[in-house]
Amino acid sequence: MKKIGIIHQTSAFNTSHGKEALDLAMVMSAFEQDITVLFIGDGVFQVMRGQNPEAIQAKDYLSTIQALPFYEVEKLFVCEHSLHSRHLNTEQLIDDVTSKTQEEISELMTQFDEIYSF
Repeated sequence: MKKIGIIHQTSAFNTSHGKEALDLAMVMSAFEQDITVLFIGDGVFQVMRGQNPEAIQAKDYLSTIQALPFYEVEKLFVCEHSLHSRHLNTEQLIDDVTSKTQEEISELMTQFDEIYSF
């Protein structure tokens, strides 16, 4: 079993990268890979509570993030530094996402066999 890191670095609705990363996580989980999903940089905006994509006529793919544990993708982490530099905090995040320091994320990334960045 490979350890796969999927990194979200872009905000939610500017590009299709977020949806593509989530699709990859679900496909990889079907092949019983050990998946970790990281939200860093502007990617932290993808795990904010209370988003309303319909208001900008966008498709709501963000609810898929909360469904990832059903696909056995249970390691969802957000970078604390990215949150703080955007004046955000963990109380504003959806459930099932855990914050990690930059050092913890760096250590985690050394353990991946493959890394996909979006």
